[in-house]
Amino acid sequence: MPSISDYLERIKKTEREANRKIEAARKEAEKILYEADRLIVQREEEILNEVNKKIEELREKADEEIRTEGEKIREEGRRMLSSIERRAKPKIEEAISIILKDVGEV
Repeated sequence: MPSISDYLERIKKTEREANRKIEAARKEAEKILYEADRLIVQREEEILNEVNKKIEELREKADEEIRTEGEKIREEGRRMLSSIERRAKPKIEEAISIILKDVGEV
């Protein structure tokens, strides 16, 4: 029959083994958490890169639309200026003619 000290020794041995297993499980859990955190950070970076890429695409598209609209506005301005010049030219010539006649009569 085992003695009390034998039982105590087995209990201590079992406790040490349990503590080793607990420590190993804790270390494994830390590794898993570290890897999970690393994967989360990696995915966040991927998402951020995708968002930045999309922002850049939208910025480029907006810039192109602004350039296109600017060109349309400039062309419309040129047409309006040309139209104003065509309508104003005869009136300016008439005014110059009247002024020259008045100057010549003086």
